[in-house]
Amino acid sequence: METITSRDMRVLDINCEFFGLSRLQLMENAGKAVADEIRKRFKSCKVAIFAGTGNNGGDGFVCARHLNDFEVEVYVVSKDVKSRIAKKNLEILEKAGYKIEFGVKETDADVLVDALLGIGLKGKPRDEYAKAIEIANAMDAFKVAVDVPSGLDSDTGNYEIAVRCDLTVTFHKMKPGILKAREICGEVVVKDIGIPKEFERLCGIGDVVETYKRFSDAHKGMHGRVAVIGGGDFTGAVALASLACYHAGADIVLTVVPESIKNVVASFSPNLIVRSLKGERIGLANLKEAEEIVKKCDVVVMGMGVGNNPEFKEFVEELLKGCRKAVLDAEGITENVPESVEAILTPHKGELKKHLRA
Repeated sequence: METITSRDMRVLDINCEFFGLSRLQLMENAGKAVADEIRKRFKSCKVAIFAGTGNNGGDGFVCARHLNDFEVEVYVVSKDVKSRIAKKNLEILEKAGYKIEFGVKETDADVLVDALLGIGLKGKPRDEYAKAIEIANAMDAFKVAVDVPSGLDSDTGNYEIAVRCDLTVTFHKMKPGILKAREICGEVVVKDIGIPKEFERLCGIGDVVETYKRFSDAHKGMHGRVAVIGGGDFTGAVALASLACYHAGADIVLTVVPESIKNVVASFSPNLIVRSLKGERIGLANLKEAEEIVKKCDVVVMGMGVGNNPEFKEFVEELLKGCRKAVLDAEGITENVPESVEAILTPHKGELKKHLRA
C-alpha cells in the first residue's frame, strides 16, 4: 500500500495552497470525510468532538457541522486556537449556536471524534493533551480518529500514550505509523480529499519552506555562498540568475563573468558582486582563477548566457572536480559529473537533446 510521510504531507499541503487548492478547502473535505464515515455506521446519536488547537482540530469542527442531524458537543482543549483556518471553522460553529466548551471532560456520547493531534506530533503529548487522551480512553464511546489516533507518531508508529480508536479515517494516503500500530487504530479507511496526483510531482513553496532554514543568530555567509559563472555572448541571464540566488535566500552571491562584460553585468543591480575572469570568453585558461572563487562557496551555478563557446564544457568538467554542489544550465550541462558532486541539471528540451542526447 502506498504511504506518505508527515514531512511529505506537510509539503504537499502547503503546495496545494500555492497551486490554488486552499487548505481551507482541504479541511472542509477532510472533516466531511470523517462525518460521512460516521453516518455510514450510525443513525442520529450523540457525538462528542475532542478538538485540539491546530488543523486536526479544524477537521473536527468541520465534521461537527456535517453531522447536523446528530446531537453534537464540541470540546476544545484551549481557547488559544493557533490555526487560522481552524479558528475560522470554530467561529462558524459559534455563530451557528453549537454547544462548545473549552476544556475536555468525560461525556456520555455514543461516538467520540478524536481531533486532538494530527500527523505533526513528535514525542509524548503534554499537559492538557495527555489529560484529554486519558479521558477519551476512559469513555465507553465508539472512537473515531481524524487522520491518526492522537499520540501516535504517524511516521514511526511509536506512542507512549494514545487514543485507542475503533475507526481511523486517514486522508489522501496511508500513513506509515498506522501500519505499524494497528492495535490502536481499529478499522482504517483512507479517504480522498481532492488532492490531484500531479501535485505530488510538482515542486512548490512547500519544498522551500521545509528544506530552507535560517538561523536567528546568523552572520553574513551562514545562509549560503553561491558562485554564478556564465556570460559571454549574453549578459542578462547570468545577472538574473545571480539575483534569483539572493531572492532564494543566499547571503553572498559572486557573479563570475568574462572581463569584457563585467561592467554591463554589474549595471543590472547594485546588489551584484561581480568578479571578472580574463578574456572575452571563459575557458580553461581561467580555471585556476575560478577554482579560487568556487572553493569559498557552498554551490556553483554555471552555464547561463555563455553562448557559442566550445571550450566551456571542458572548463565545467574540470571545475566540477573541486565542487560539492552544482546547478548546471545551458552550456554548463554535461553528462560527466563526478559522483562526489550533488548536481541539478536544468535543460530545456533542446538542451536535453544537444548535451545529453536524450
